[in-house]
Amino acid sequence: SKNTIYIFLDNPKINWKKFTTRLSERVINGFFRRLTSNERNDVFIIDDSLFDHSTSKKTNMLAKVFDYCSMKYKKEFRLLTLGWSDGNSFVPINHCLLSAAKDENLLCAGKQYDGRSLAAKIRNRKRRGRSKYLLSIDVMGGKENDKIPAKLVCVRNKCNKKDWLAIISTDTTLSEEEIIRIYGKRWQIEVFFKTCKSYLKLVKETRSTSYDALNAHVALVFTRYMLLSIS
Repeated sequence: SKNTIYIFLDNPKINWKKFTTRLSERVINGFFRRLTSNERNDVFIIDDSLFDHSTSKKTNMLAKVFDYCSMKYKKEFRLLTLGWSDGNSFVPINHCLLSAAKDENLLCAGKQYDGRSLAAKIRNRKRRGRSKYLLSIDVMGGKENDKIPAKLVCVRNKCNKKDWLAIISTDTTLSEEEIIRIYGKRWQIEVFFKTCKSYLKLVKETRSTSYDALNAHVALVFTRYMLLSIS
């Protein structure tokens, strides 16, 4: 029955992150490896996208998140995603539905769990706010072991010469052209987000107020995408 599905999705003991990670490993190594040349660079891509769930204030872990497109706070999650790509195909590996780190931005904390349980660990981990990936380069001194060698490549926008993009690579052996080519593979995750939201109903299909059910729904959408990518 329909209730059986809701109970299954709302089960806090299922590790959906582990499920999608293992499934993606099978898809990448069992299917895409034989289609990809060993000379082609595989990449891991990390990016986030807004997960709108503004229809209910009672959604567990729902928070006020700043949207940089509209420059306003909205009732949403941030869907942080790790994926793999060879430049032609993209496979999602796992995800985090990030909530607010500050209590004043949290709209609904929801049910409390034993701190030793999987549900409690997931909630604590995903309340650390938006993850920031920063590269610190010591150019002024300090210990030799603290220094990170890096190559900086600047790319100018062809349509607007005043606009440019800075790319930092910690692999200094790569040429500027190779760094730009590898960075170009990042576009695959943008296509992935667009497909999931427009065609796989990532946001609109579920109206559950359960944080565990939302995590399960995201994992199932990722599974659909992986099945489509090999069909």
